[in-house]
Amino acid sequence: MTGTDLAEMEAILTAKSWGCLGLADGEGIYVLPVLPVAWPSRSPSSA
Repeated sequence: MTGTDLAEMEAILTAKSWGCLGLADGEGIYVLPVLPVAWPSRSPSSA
């Protein structure tokens, strides 16, 4: 994992906390299926 990946994940988590997955710039769309996989403990729908 590169520094860029970490920066993107941090930006993604920050965007998620604001209820926005970066859909405006079209880059956050791929995050939708990834979040529950990367952070299952934080995904209430996986419980």
